Amino acid sequence: MCAEDPHPLQGRALSGGGGPFQGTEAIDRREKLWRYREIPSLQGHLLVESRAPRVEAYTRGTEGWLYELVEEGAVEVPCLGVGLPLEAIYEGVPLETGGEPGV
Repeated sequence: MCAEDPHPLQGRALSGGGGPFQGTEAIDRREKLWRYREIPSLQGHLLVESRAPRVEAYTRGTEGWLYELVEEGAVEVPCLGVGLPLEAIYEGVPLETGGEPGV
């Protein structure tokens, strides 16, 4: 998520806004996540589930990467000083009802 970057077009490094979609979920969780975590200025990465209100947040801490699963409330984005409510993230998005995501 956020980090000051000397390149004027990059500003703060933030990854997210998309998420694991059926068909690309394995790639999003393995290859892309691994590569994103190698970007020095990247402070976080959000995987936003496309079928249920569920966000996986990976944030860079002083001792490495931290993981948080958010299924209600808000996703905290410390470098922006805000929490993103799941209701706002999923506003207007048709979601599956009942059962496990993707089932």
